[in-house]
Amino acid sequence: TATTEIYTQAFVGSVRCVQETGVHWIRLFMSKPKDLYDYEATDGIRFSWNTLPNNNLNATRIVVPVGCMYTPMKAIENMPVLEYQALSCKSCGCVLNPFVHVDFRSKFWTCWNCQTRNQFPPHYAEHISENNLPPELVPDYSTIEYDFPEGNDTQIFLYVVDTTVSQDELAEWKDSIQQSLNLLPPDAFVGLITYGRVVFVHELGFSEFSKSYAFDGSRPLTSQGILEQLGILSKTDPRGAQPGKGARRFILPVSECEFMFNSIIDDLQCDSWPVPSDERALRATGSAAFVGLTMLDSLTSKGARLIMFVGGAITVGPGQIVGEKKVETLRSHLDIVKGSGGTKYMAKASKFFESLAEKASTIGCVVDLFICSLDQVGLLEMKSMTEMTGGTLVMADSCKNAIFKKSFIKLFERDSAGQLKLGTTATLNMLTSKGIKISGIIGHCTSLKKKTNNVSDTVVGIGGTSFWSLGGIDKDSTYAIYFEISNTAPITQPTPIYTQFLTRYLHSTGHYRLRVTTVRRMLSAGEDLKEIARGFDQEASAVIVARYAVHRTMTGEETIDVLRSLDRMLIKLVARFGDYKRDDASTYRLPREFQLFPQFMYHLRRSQYIQTFGESPDESCYYRDVLLKETTSNSLLMIQPALLQYTVEAPEAAPVLLEMSSLKQNVILLYDTFFHVLIWHGETIAKWRDANYQEKPEYANVKVLLETPIDDAEQIISERFPVPKFIVCDQGDATGQERLIKTRVVPSNQSLTSNLGADYINEDVS
Repeated sequence: TATTEIYTQAFVGSVRCVQETGVHWIRLFMSKPKDLYDYEATDGIRFSWNTLPNNNLNATRIVVPVGCMYTPMKAIENMPVLEYQALSCKSCGCVLNPFVHVDFRSKFWTCWNCQTRNQFPPHYAEHISENNLPPELVPDYSTIEYDFPEGNDTQIFLYVVDTTVSQDELAEWKDSIQQSLNLLPPDAFVGLITYGRVVFVHELGFSEFSKSYAFDGSRPLTSQGILEQLGILSKTDPRGAQPGKGARRFILPVSECEFMFNSIIDDLQCDSWPVPSDERALRATGSAAFVGLTMLDSLTSKGARLIMFVGGAITVGPGQIVGEKKVETLRSHLDIVKGSGGTKYMAKASKFFESLAEKASTIGCVVDLFICSLDQVGLLEMKSMTEMTGGTLVMADSCKNAIFKKSFIKLFERDSAGQLKLGTTATLNMLTSKGIKISGIIGHCTSLKKKTNNVSDTVVGIGGTSFWSLGGIDKDSTYAIYFEISNTAPITQPTPIYTQFLTRYLHSTGHYRLRVTTVRRMLSAGEDLKEIARGFDQEASAVIVARYAVHRTMTGEETIDVLRSLDRMLIKLVARFGDYKRDDASTYRLPREFQLFPQFMYHLRRSQYIQTFGESPDESCYYRDVLLKETTSNSLLMIQPALLQYTVEAPEAAPVLLEMSSLKQNVILLYDTFFHVLIWHGETIAKWRDANYQEKPEYANVKVLLETPIDDAEQIISERFPVPKFIVCDQGDATGQERLIKTRVVPSNQSLTSNLGADYINEDVS
């Protein structure tokens, strides 16, 4: 991708920088050995340890947990897509893969999971030979996908729009919704709900004039009452009529209702309920979500998306997080710790939205939240709706902000075949060979409570099962899976361990697909940890550790306890694998595979994913939510931002240390935190720009210098979702934008006066 090319040009391998304080290592994206790239490119998987400890005792000695990062919908070059049913083991359900033993003479294959001999069906047996293998047995195809055309289902997009916003912001929402309608397939179904204090369900099938059904959002509603008022038959209707009958008046194909839908959107006005100046707008977000899910539950189709637009705090009805009076403040982190202030609504609201999330997950509905507000809206309470359904979460301070507008449109981007890059109703089933068990998963999913022999009693994240509902997935949806080495007997020879990932999802074509990924890793021989150390993936390990740490903070563990456990883990790791003479710090050396890991942990413990200083509960929830969903590379960028330097002598991007000493007068810096892309101009460069040197032919190199970082930033922004905020600032900028980079750079022992013209004060508070 273009973003990868930028970082590739900027950096290939690790750069060793000797300074007065010792040896520092710059880390960007190209520091991984090539074999780790291959694992990710061919299977979408990164293991923390690519050579596994041979027993549970050695597993405790290596300190960092055994786990992997798995991206089910990763785009894999030349991956076969087969239009027939997968061939599975008759005993355990393991799908045919390149690692099974095949007896070509008797036409049998032996499953590595349960050792069952399975006979090939006639259409396989007739043609199979050592020189004529089906795609499932080709060694290069460890990941393969099956397409089942007979399993068609309908795509449904139900928009739920908050109208208690200003006229200008509502106009932005209306424009974005109408743009998205043009990006949907003609056979996709759409519906519309708007809400303030009252929830309106719009009847798209009534073409004479705009017609809607109103529900009082300030009171608890029942599913039966909603369906009766709308005239929709439920699944439990005793008359035995077709479930969902009557819903076609509200949810129609785009091709049939586009004119009526656009007409309703054009005529949509701000909520007319009167609001005194000392009160908040009356907003029944919980009731609107409940009405939408009730409608979708009445249908037999799966693969629906409930796209919610939220413009402020929930003040009435189920899910309320704050009172109407503005004198009543929203809960802060300190309130949550002390159990005071605005937390009186918190437990009840969280429980309500968790029940909605369970309902959405059960019916195969994905809930997307697009939040545009300067203040908190209740994301802390609503987060379960995206976490349990695999939904998209985007938060911006205004509807006019490019973060919202561009991110919303990118949700409907299409691939080279013209299909949406979205999957729904996804499930993940895992099989492992003997010697390794599944402890759990951390990511956007929910347990389907199916326990097998390969499930560990030790639970990490969502555990106690080998079968999960992922809900909505896209090309960046990634899950951290944790394992337990269950083998207790000593092993003297390297032994293969197999893991199979079975991901079933509804493709945007309306067909169900099954992606089968089978990987092999080796158990080490003997007790020597050096062999295990050579297979350490420090980047995947950093993200796996970070996810577990963030999960602990989100489940109520004290921040200081999480920080102490990270420190203890790092001390044990460097003591175990480092080479040094006792009581002589100058002799300490870490193997190449571990040299970047300590700085990842340093930046993690300073980050907003662990620390909450200066963040509202909603902001902390948003950043952590995105970290728990993104790929290894994107997650690592959140943990340790990238800093690229541009100079007159070298206008191409070059990585520099994330230190104050890099903030020089004669450079331009591109600072990428995933959520922000910032271009920083040194004082000298800013003066050249203000003097318009770039307009003069003799200073063409200055023009190139100013344009190159902007071009790189645009490429990064064009590929990222959610779209990051783009900022341009100068050294000593009075607007305060420079503070974003100053809060994350590391204090340097070098003299700053010679580089900056004045001492810089680091603003980190961790």
